[in-house]
Amino acid sequence: MNFKKIGFVLIAMTISSCEPTNTIQVFDHAEQYEIEKPIIENYLNTHYYDNIDHEIKDLDANQVALSDDANLQVLSDTINDVVYEMYSYVYEQGSQDYPDQDDTVNISYSLSALDGTFYEEIEKDNNFISLLSVISGWRIGLVVFRGGVSSETDSSIPRQYSETGKGFMIIPSGLGYQNIGKGFVGPNETLVFKINLKTVVSVGDD
Repeated sequence: MNFKKIGFVLIAMTISSCEPTNTIQVFDHAEQYEIEKPIIENYLNTHYYDNIDHEIKDLDANQVALSDDANLQVLSDTINDVVYEMYSYVYEQGSQDYPDQDDTVNISYSLSALDGTFYEEIEKDNNFISLLSVISGWRIGLVVFRGGVSSETDSSIPRQYSETGKGFMIIPSGLGYQNIGKGFVGPNETLVFKINLKTVVSVGDD
């Protein structure tokens, strides 16, 4: 009996059985954005900014919808061959620099889904984040906010911030966590960030 030939046949059968039988499907980001876009537009038409509570709320009567609010800024960028639009709303502008997309920012924020589901809140004195390490929506949306002023006159108390940039960013999934999701954020979720941009550390600053 030719054991070498039998062994070769078995190896060949094993290799061929490991080959995938299904073709890998490429996610259609353009199709997903076409699904999300009217949902976001409806959100802008049915919500308004409450300048007392500093929150986005359901439109009921005699308020200006976000879609008609002069403070709402439309920003766009192309990712995965799709031209996305996102929205930044500045309700209190900072007094210092705008960040560039490669800067580091000291920022606090809360994160919710478009349907109002609350996910998390990060409120730290020194939450420094490089914009090179965040989702595309942050790099695009934060550039219309100015940072504020920090002071540390007494080392026994936390550093104080004033004249900071405050507002919201509404980010489609294609500029967020896309079709993958992350942690509590599911795939294909439009996100709403409420942010407080405390300071900006520009590349090259000491």
